[in-house]
Amino acid sequence: IFMGKIMDKYNRLLIRIADEYFVWKGKTENITQWKVRLIYCVLGRMALASLWDMDENGKASIVHMKKRIEEVFASYKEMYPELKAELPDKAEVIANEIYDIYLHTGIIYHEPNRILPATKSEAVVNGIKFTRGFELEVKQRMSGLGTYIKTNQDTDISLLADMFQLEMLPLRKRWEFCVSGANWTDFDTESRVEYLRTIPPFRHGYWIDKPDNSGDVSILRTNIENSSLYYLYKMENRKIQVSQLRQWEVENHNYRSFANACLFSRGKLPSTVYRYDGELVYVTFGYLPPPAELYLWKLYTWPTTVMTLPKDFTRVCNREVFEMLKYVMMQQGYIFTEEELDVKRS
Repeated sequence: IFMGKIMDKYNRLLIRIADEYFVWKGKTENITQWKVRLIYCVLGRMALASLWDMDENGKASIVHMKKRIEEVFASYKEMYPELKAELPDKAEVIANEIYDIYLHTGIIYHEPNRILPATKSEAVVNGIKFTRGFELEVKQRMSGLGTYIKTNQDTDISLLADMFQLEMLPLRKRWEFCVSGANWTDFDTESRVEYLRTIPPFRHGYWIDKPDNSGDVSILRTNIENSSLYYLYKMENRKIQVSQLRQWEVENHNYRSFANACLFSRGKLPSTVYRYDGELVYVTFGYLPPPAELYLWKLYTWPTTVMTLPKDFTRVCNREVFEMLKYVMMQQGYIFTEEELDVKRS
């Protein structure tokens, strides 16, 4: 009865949003969290709608998109004061996050002095059609900010990889290929050096100040004036030998493609832990995937809280979408472990 009353406000607005985007409450999820997830979806859709608001020069700007998100956010915050404790004081926190996710997943792109919606594209994996650039009036489901349609079709997984620029070479082969192409030289530098942490736990960061003496190939980086150079390295006769990795392959956190592959080859890559809660799945990354994969996850999931963003390690996903993302990531070699639902939580 209580749930019915608070969801009946404003002509059952939130119920209509849930019906529109097929966003259902988790079995043990409290209603406040559900409402925040619904509003998050609406903010994403309104952000995309703002791209059609042209200024006098026929352009839509980043500032305009973020302003629209902030305006809609302020309206919902006023309409549902019971959510105050679950929403950040400053709307720009969410506006920046939504813009960042849309930009990194190709939902929007830049041209000089304006942003544009992506051209229409789709990819089907086991009956889930991942969509991008579809007209706003097309009926679609949502998980996080991402849109999809259920279908009986199926296509090659490589279409999804192309759509979101995923690296589909399995982790084991990725590392073997990387090491086999190494050109070893003696290491000599006066720069600060950090070495990839190869032994769990990883919660204290991915880099340490001591080399790995196991004899296996690993990764190091040198830091000069806010710029990093990445190398494969190995110890030979107590000396370090290195082979530089190409800058375009490692910049902007793309080194994680090699870091994940390195840890996988040693049997040290933590699994991604997930827990079912009705039609929701709670996902916790033991180690962050490379940027393209991480942003695909972020597009199709909700943060566990919007109070502090980004929330990269812990996400909430629609169950049917999670099954497809899990399938795609397992093709690369990522490991998933199901956590049983704690009876106390229910």
